[in-house]
Amino acid sequence: MSAYLEGSIADVDLEVAGAKVKAVLTAGAGAFFSSYQGTSRLGADGTPYVQLFNVGTKGNKFTVLMEFCPLAVLAAIKAAVEAALAAQTPFNVDLSDDFNSIDADCVPDFSGGEWITIPPGRMNGAYVRGVEMKFLVTE
Repeated sequence: MSAYLEGSIADVDLEVAGAKVKAVLTAGAGAFFSSYQGTSRLGADGTPYVQLFNVGTKGNKFTVLMEFCPLAVLAAIKAAVEAALAAQTPFNVDLSDDFNSIDADCVPDFSGGEWITIPPGRMNGAYVRGVEMKFLVTE
């Protein structure tokens, strides 16, 4: 395993010519720690009431930060995600590191506006630095 995420997004491997893309899970890692989701409320006497559902990973949100992303990988991910959007189908995200493991059908998470963020002035001829991609699990 690795401290960085390894695997693929929409069947695009996070590597170029054998060199791994440096990517980390920045938000949502805890969502894959348990299959349960729920709500908690306090009764008038302070007693907590918890309603739980074992939904697996359905509805989980997560963010992948690519510290240094080769332009070829970014273009391939964009094309694959847009093809899935045009077909109105989810795509697979299969990523793992030393602690996290994600293998799920996903769609881009547009809840904050954009599903991908590219910081200004972070691009050169070979790579983009600091790309964030947000996803939502459909299964």
